[in-house]
Amino acid sequence: MVSETSVKNYNSDDTSDASNFGENSDAGHASYFRTINLRYFVAKPLEMLNEHIKFKELCLENGNPEAHYIEGLLQYFIHKERSTGLYHLRQSAIAKNSNGMYLYGLLMLAKGHYITGKRYLDKLQWNENLSLSDHCWKGIKNSLSAVPVRMRRQHYINMVNLEPRIDCHPDTMTEVCNNCYYYKRLNQFYRICTNSGRCTIIPSTTKITTRPPTMTHPPVPPSSPESPNTGESYDLSYLLDDPLDAVENYPELMEMCLRVNNPHANYIKGVHEYFGRNNVAQGLDHLKRSADGKCDVATYLYGLLMLSRGNMHEGRRYLSTLGWNTNMKRAEQCWTNVKKSLKRFHITMEDCYVENMFLLKPARRCHVNSFAKRCTRCFLYKQVMQFVDYI
Repeated sequence: MVSETSVKNYNSDDTSDASNFGENSDAGHASYFRTINLRYFVAKPLEMLNEHIKFKELCLENGNPEAHYIEGLLQYFIHKERSTGLYHLRQSAIAKNSNGMYLYGLLMLAKGHYITGKRYLDKLQWNENLSLSDHCWKGIKNSLSAVPVRMRRQHYINMVNLEPRIDCHPDTMTEVCNNCYYYKRLNQFYRICTNSGRCTIIPSTTKITTRPPTMTHPPVPPSSPESPNTGESYDLSYLLDDPLDAVENYPELMEMCLRVNNPHANYIKGVHEYFGRNNVAQGLDHLKRSADGKCDVATYLYGLLMLSRGNMHEGRRYLSTLGWNTNMKRAEQCWTNVKKSLKRFHITMEDCYVENMFLLKPARRCHVNSFAKRCTRCFLYKQVMQFVDYI
């Protein structure tokens, strides 16, 4: 395994790193980059996402199998560039990297390419000894432990289509055969995707008409690997509905994105600090950072909290950027999304919320009894009112 010291040395001076690597392009150094052991980064692939970029590129240029595995994993699961990710995983598999063979074969099964998937999994000779395949699966789980992994509905259907028609070895991974092995391996992956934490087998009564848990999310737009602020533009919107899940299960990804001021990461952190830890100042600071980064749901929530806490000028200013005075639909959608984010938090009613709500109440009774009808006089009052009612 690469030592901690050597890993730190890669990151000690990025400019120096790049120039030194670039100068050493002879055959000896090509062999060095092709054969260097990257097991440390295999276990922690996110460390190669924004750091050690030049080092990773040189390893890829020289055909390092572990570098292709890491790049395939990052492209497929982080950037959501699935074709590029599969290309790198296939290159890793062709170079006889066992983790690359296993993960590429697994993803081929998930995509419904059963012949290709089985062929690559068979290269690990599981029918003679399961130990290598088990070791690969353990390593892959370790690689994915800090990476958000989701399974698409079609992947779920392709898994169920692999389910054996006979009860050969229904509830164990220690006994497998050609009928059940591929289904059980894909089922293990399914359990990771759905955060089960247990590699048990879906009951044989499951049909392809069964609707799986929601497992899709918007793609992450690709960003330049040369940019030191790569994580700033990552689309983490698929994590906004459950900030607790993001904070608890993906701390490394969150930390990396917060370092570069990612708006979605700041929103998640802000909600968690304000409502989960009662850390008002830090929570509002992160929500403001997110709002300044043009995140609509953060703009709405920050403005709402400012109104509720009596900072009327600040609250009005942020909410006005949503254009509610000409079209209220955008703000209404934000409120819907805020409610999703808050569903797992126990929110304490503060006296100031109610007091400031009444300060916003219009002197003229314009549409007091109807949320469907709102105008510029009562809109802000009703936003705070629905927040208070929600609590």
